[in-house]
Amino acid sequence: MRILLINDNYSHVGGAETYLLDLYQLLKENKNNTYIFSMGKKEIKSTDVFVALETTAKKMLYESENFKDISAWLLRKLITKLNCFDAEEKVKIPLSFQKIATKYQYIQIFGNYYIDTTIEDKLRDWINKTNPSIIHIHNNYKYPSSVYSSIKNLKIPIIKTVHDFGMICPTSRCIKPDFEICEGSLGRECVEAGCISNRHYTLIKPANKIVSELEKSSVALFITPSKILKKKMEEHGFNKVVHLPNFINPNKYCVGASAFETGNILYIGSLENNKGVRYLIEAFPCVLKEFPDAKLNIAGSGTLRQCLEERARQLGIRDHVLFQGKVSGEKVKELYQRANVIVVPSIWIENSPMVIYEAMASGRPVIGSNIGGIPELICNGETGYLTEPRNPEDIAKKVIKIISDRNLTEKLGKTAREIILNEYSPEKHYEDITKIYKMVIKR
Repeated sequence: MRILLINDNYSHVGGAETYLLDLYQLLKENKNNTYIFSMGKKEIKSTDVFVALETTAKKMLYESENFKDISAWLLRKLITKLNCFDAEEKVKIPLSFQKIATKYQYIQIFGNYYIDTTIEDKLRDWINKTNPSIIHIHNNYKYPSSVYSSIKNLKIPIIKTVHDFGMICPTSRCIKPDFEICEGSLGRECVEAGCISNRHYTLIKPANKIVSELEKSSVALFITPSKILKKKMEEHGFNKVVHLPNFINPNKYCVGASAFETGNILYIGSLENNKGVRYLIEAFPCVLKEFPDAKLNIAGSGTLRQCLEERARQLGIRDHVLFQGKVSGEKVKELYQRANVIVVPSIWIENSPMVIYEAMASGRPVIGSNIGGIPELICNGETGYLTEPRNPEDIAKKVIKIISDRNLTEKLGKTAREIILNEYSPEKHYEDITKIYKMVIKR
């Protein structure tokens, strides 16, 4: 097959890029002609990969004297060009939009959502050169309308892997400010719940409607790595959705059943509110009462690092909490090997966190919040334990249970590794994804 993968970023940003590059390698290894189109700060062009230079669209809007008129014109042009609404349906620029939008907000909205002819032309040229039999879209937030404009009428089947909840939630988190779980919405309910401001809602409403209609009309099939995201998308009117979990190559991760350090607790991820690292730090004094030599390794960067360091200091545990910062791939593997247990204390609706796949591939037990797609990956009592979100006492209890019993650690880790080999291996994923490709191509 000839497969074109499209994603916002080529360099590693998060789980979507990890999956994209692993899938690219997997398809190539199985003798498929596989190509990537992406965008970045520097143009890269090789036989199989084209990273287009991000354009000066936002700069053009910023420097314009009549940026409001241009923004309104671009929105109407986009609607007309893509023909994504019925002829009798009118999409007007609301008066409130004209009144409240600042120059910066216009740039942010329309710099992303209008048809950028440079990106459009480069993508179309790349498609003509690579001649794909199927197009597989991943994250598509930078220039969504430009991408769909390029491929909408080419009669090439399109599928999309949905890596987060952004298609049904403006914050991509499906959790309200009071931590109540949300069913997802792109409407005024988001304003009423306090998730976004009225100004933000007024700005994104027209653009979101355009992109949503484009996706529903252009994409033949949506793939979700978690069952919960599939369910939520179907509830929001997406009726062509299948579930296919991520995969991981277990051969990249060393397994040393007894190589872990007792009491070495590991967190890997960004240091942001939604990741719940604060609750893991709050749990650690209870762990230290039972295991005075325990230590907490925190690998990752983010806006909360200083606050988290200060909280550890206030709790008197700063010497036991090691902030590693952003670490390389090889260093991550070393951290997994030394870890007694990996903790994923998220407080938002995670999709299918790659950190859990990595920990299980390393033969390590995982403790994770019972929320979103996390319980789909952790078999409670078999590969780790689920905890109540935002509950330091429950986290501490489960951590102590694991680190107090080396045999339990080894048993949970062994089962976790076996599940990776049987259910999330590259071989199984290749079989499943190619079945999807062939099914969509035959339609």
